[in-house]
Amino acid sequence: MIKARNIGRLMRLDPARCRAELRESLDAGRTGEPGGVQASEFSLRDLAEELITVGGEPIGYRGVNDLFDPRGVTEAMSAVDSTAFAGITGQLVISSVLASYQAEEYVASRLVPNRPTRFSGEKIPGVGMAADPGSDPLTVREAQDFPTFGFGEEYVQTPDTIKRGMIIPVTKEAIFFDRTGLVLDRAARVGEVIGLNKEKRLLDVMIGAVNNY
Repeated sequence: MIKARNIGRLMRLDPARCRAELRESLDAGRTGEPGGVQASEFSLRDLAEELITVGGEPIGYRGVNDLFDPRGVTEAMSAVDSTAFAGITGQLVISSVLASYQAEEYVASRLVPNRPTRFSGEKIPGVGMAADPGSDPLTVREAQDFPTFGFGEEYVQTPDTIKRGMIIPVTKEAIFFDRTGLVLDRAARVGEVIGLNKEKRLLDVMIGAVNNY
């Protein structure tokens, strides 16, 4: 199981591998696979002690306390680097957001497939049936020619590509007092809000309340 200290050591040895293994472990934990971990198993304070560095060395317990003392940062001999901490905590937050965004109760989101696009609003051409497939075929009397069955023009106009999201702050107070649960609860709430918004927009199209073509 990946722990904060393991992450600190792995990040210093191989950052890319550390991020990949953490992502796989969190994905496995979200789906209930063996060997998976939950974001709630990590401590923001422990991660800060291991991943925020001064002169390439972890700041440790006293370093986190110094976060509330500006002199502990301004008088440091070397630069304070929090890049690794921001990357790892960001992955934990993303895992919590996705867990709520992909909740089982969002039925419409599972029925409608996602189609990636590079365009903001696109007209997708197609071919439609000229007659209702459920209607009865035309009656052809003796010596009469069969009628020609054609196709009609059909297209789908995709909506504009819109970015939706919210900021989930990880404050110094959240690190110092180790409010991991509070941060992850906020992340889960963001996933719930965005997921519910998508579900409502899909249902509006499915019941015909809005037209997407």
